[in-house]
This record gives sequence, structure tokens and C-alpha cells, in this order.
Amino acid sequence: MNLPMVAWSARAGFKPNAALLALWTVYLVWGTTFAAIHWAIQDIPPGLMASSRFLAAGLGMLLVGWLATSAGDRPTRSQWLKLLMRNGAIGFFLFGLGNTMSGYGLQYLPTGMGSVFTATAMFWMTGMGASLPPREPTSPAVWTLLVVGFTGLLLMLSPQLLRPGAVHPDFWLGVACFNVMALSWSVGSLLAKRWAPQGGMRDAPLSANSSATPSAKSSAGHSIFLDVGLQNLVASLSVWPVATAGLNWHALHLHLPSVAAWLYLVLFGSMVATPCYIYVVRTMPMAVSGSFAYVTPLVSVFVGTTLLGETLSWPMAMGMGVILASVVYLQRYATTQPAAKPKAATLPACLAPCVATAAVGPAAVSTPASNLPAPLYTVAAQEDCC
Repeated sequence: MNLPMVAWSARAGFKPNAALLALWTVYLVWGTTFAAIHWAIQDIPPGLMASSRFLAAGLGMLLVGWLATSAGDRPTRSQWLKLLMRNGAIGFFLFGLGNTMSGYGLQYLPTGMGSVFTATAMFWMTGMGASLPPREPTSPAVWTLLVVGFTGLLLMLSPQLLRPGAVHPDFWLGVACFNVMALSWSVGSLLAKRWAPQGGMRDAPLSANSSATPSAKSSAGHSIFLDVGLQNLVASLSVWPVATAGLNWHALHLHLPSVAAWLYLVLFGSMVATPCYIYVVRTMPMAVSGSFAYVTPLVSVFVGTTLLGETLSWPMAMGMGVILASVVYLQRYATTQPAAKPKAATLPACLAPCVATAAVGPAAVSTPASNLPAPLYTVAAQEDCC
């Protein structure tokens, strides 16, 4: 079966094992954050908990990214503005607007039903990846696996969805919040993918003389932690005004379980899992990177049964099996696709005999125009030869 995942498999530096390890880290860590949030909000208001979490994690990741980036690759003052604008948009859509809308939605919907609507982000992400340039060709088999996984999620959560009183009177308001969340998360993920550097974990050098195709002597670029740190800081600033409006700070009384849960969310939920997710988005198809929305509820149910004493019914166990099967097959097909062969360039007839100049690093070499990728043709060459 041929699944043409060409948009990511040709990326320089892509390592399937590293990407899968990062994806399963997201599965396990974000699946446990449901329980951590449950404990954290016992003493900390949800908005303040999220905003302070993003603030602490953002500052921590900026420090890690600064130390992990060599002095020659660190952004200059002027380049920080470019990084802030790019990562600010990603952070706002992914963590700011997305997390805020899910928090409001859970005021009107139970957690299980919220998980179902969160999982619709899979379809948004896959559809955007397949329809917006540069497009990721998506076969019918991928869509089939997505539907099968969503069916398993409905089966797993059916006991909670069908129990009396599960639907809040403001049901449709909760549905609207979660649809905004799913769309916002998908937009943020798409931006993170479209602005991804080659290789995933480090950005291309930001120096003025860096090329789109850096030579072997080019610097490695800055750490991904600088990007994710800025994303979390912008998310914190976007949530903070709403989270602290009318808040009575003197009424806050913190206890050890809430503080420990908050620290877990900062260190593991944000500083470990979030860079892994951005790496997965940069290097894998949207259909695979979005599969966390299917697996995290599964992990959450497992944690709930083992740590919180919740019951596990047969429909839940069957739904878990269906979800795991669909996700494993989706990953198996995605990571076994060969790299795409670049299309041959189409040259104007008058340009074929000419020589175009391609800049490679600091040096310039002359190459027959017929052997150069289309983006390297110069306008001057066409004007001179045609």
C-alpha cells in the first residue's frame, strides 16, 4: 500500500526512530497531565495555573536553549524580533487560544466528551496538511485509519457519554469552544510545520549570509528550546489578563499536592513534552503528529484507573484496543515511506544552454542551468539569455 508522505520524508536530518520516540513521549506525558491538572486546580484557579505554568516553562526553556546554542548561533538583537513574531503566532494559537478555549469548554462538557471534540483536531490537521501548500498527499487509507481511531475513542468513552445527566444545558456553547480550540490548535501546528527548519531540532542559521541550502561548513543553528520558550511566553502573556482579572490573591492557599502537580506540568508537561511535539510536527505528517488527541485520553483513562480508583469497563477496554491498532498502523505506514524524488525542473527552451549562478554558502559556483533546481534560476539569467 502506497501512502505518499512526501512532504516530510525528504527532510534533511529526519530520523524516524527519534521522531517516534518524541511522539510516544507526547502520548505518555500529555496523557498523565489530565490527572496533574485535576490535582493542580484544587488550589490554583485554572487560568492562573495555565498562565503561570507557561511563564515558568517559557523562561526555563529559554535558559536551556540559550545554554544549548553555541555563541556563534545565538540570535542577535534584531533577529529576536523575527523569532518572537514567528513563535508568538505559533504559541498564541497552540497554547494561548487553544488551551483557553478547552478550559472554557470543560465548564459545559464532561472531560470524556471534551476529549471527543478535542480529537476532531486530527481531521482539521490532516485536512489542512493535505489542502494548504506545500501539500501533504494523503491516501484514503490514512483517512480510514483516522475514522477507525475516532470510532474507538467514541467506544472507549461511551459509558461516560451515555450516562444520565452527561450533557450540560449549555452543551452547544461547550461544543463551540472545543471546535474553536481544535481549529486554533490545528492552525498553530500547521504554522509550526510550515516554518520548520531542516532537521527539526535546530533552526537554520539566522545570519545574514546564510543560504537556503547551507554548506557543510554552515553553523548548526539555535536550539529548538529557544523557539518553544518564546511560544510559551506569548501563550502566558495572552492568557494572563483573563486569568488574573478579579482574582483575589489573598484567598490562594497552596498545598503540597497542588504544588507538586503544578511542578510536574511545568517540567514534564511543558519543558519535556512540548519540544517533543514541535519536533514531531516539524518532521512527521500532520495525520501522525495529531494522533496525540486519540492516545492521550487512553493514557488518561489508564492513569485514572490505577491512581484515582476509576473503573475500567469492557467498552473502554475495546475502544483502547481499536485506538492503539489504528495509531500503530498509521505510524507504521508513515515511517516506511521512501523519500520523495524531486520533480525535474522545467526550463524555458532559450534558457537551457545558459549557465545560471547558484549561491552556495559564501562561495558562488557556475552550474549548467538544466541541472539546477527551479528556485535557483536567476531572473538575470532569463533576461540575458531569453
